Amino acid sequence: MQKIETSYVSHRTIRRKEHKIMYYDCNRSDLQGYKPNYKIMTEKAGGSIKIKGVCPSRLICKLRDQGQVSVSYWKTHAGHKEELRTMHLSKAEEKMVVEKLIAGVPPSRILKDSRKLETPQLDRLAVITTQDLTNLSTKYNIHKKRDQNDMVAAALKVQEWNANNKNYTFLFKKEDDAARCSREMLTIKSRHEEEINEFVRGKLEQTNVTQEKTKRSLQQEYLNNVLNGLDDQGFAEYMRKTQGILEEVNNKGKKITKKRKMET
Repeated sequence: MQKIETSYVSHRTIRRKEHKIMYYDCNRSDLQGYKPNYKIMTEKAGGSIKIKGVCPSRLICKLRDQGQVSVSYWKTHAGHKEELRTMHLSKAEEKMVVEKLIAGVPPSRILKDSRKLETPQLDRLAVITTQDLTNLSTKYNIHKKRDQNDMVAAALKVQEWNANNKNYTFLFKKEDDAARCSREMLTIKSRHEEEINEFVRGKLEQTNVTQEKTKRSLQQEYLNNVLNGLDDQGFAEYMRKTQGILEEVNNKGKKITKKRKMET
């Protein structure tokens, strides 16, 4: 009998007095059954992995409060075959993709690199999709994008290489002398790392200052809108309360200063 690599999804969980029962079904099963027309969604571009029916393979796990676990397993699959697009990435493949996303590598570049086959056998990574990258970004809370500034993007790439203890070189070709092109290389040297890091820190500080100015501007605009909406009596009441708060703050400041002088 041919072995099939598949996944199971949680269908339901029933809580009893001293244990709970968890039901897992083959992820290819269509557990919804009949759907009225108004509930039928537009089919995905790659097609749904669900079959038109129910696969009999399933797991029933009973977990007792004392820690004992018993599992009933129906291993026979029916109605579908093994397909790469229905499998999950391996831990090693997922880690490699996540590291690239964190480093700011564009999704288009990740997809292009994954299509390069290093072995004759097709694997799950070779059929990775944009949706897979989106799911991984959500799973690991990754929202970084490649910076539009080439200098910042290059700095992120250098940091990625340094973290992986790699030393890459760039090759520059001359049109008039192709014979010597392989000898003309420019290596990113470690002595420039601090300069690049300083550049990145400066950009981050500029971003923080801009965000702080925007925040203050919005706060000032909100306060002006509130004051403009007050009538004379409301404005007088607002000023009275504001004056009271300022006096209270000044009194507390004087008490703290007096206490510190007494301690010294």
